[in-house]
Amino acid sequence: MSVAASTALIVALTGTAQAASGMVFYKSADGRDHSAIDPADGVCHTLEGIGGVIYALNATDKSVRFYSDQSCGETVVATIPPNESAMFDPAGSMLFAGTR
Repeated sequence: MSVAASTALIVALTGTAQAASGMVFYKSADGRDHSAIDPADGVCHTLEGIGGVIYALNATDKSVRFYSDQSCGETVVATIPPNESAMFDPAGSMLFAGTR
């Protein structure tokens, strides 16, 4: 198999990034409501709001992890399965499915 054919096969097998289907609703410490629609898997999402996010409702088909920093690299403050909600210590970012 040629290099070009091998590369085409790898690209075809890996496909594009998946997304969690649905929405996640979250509330920041300043009392504002926010949401994300069909967030991409394996991508760190920086959260809006002053004082961090303290509550979330995961209305998607995948679990989401909330992190204390804005780059999904520090402490996980909450993991919320699909169709569940939780209050937690302030979070600055979230990540759906798998690891980073």
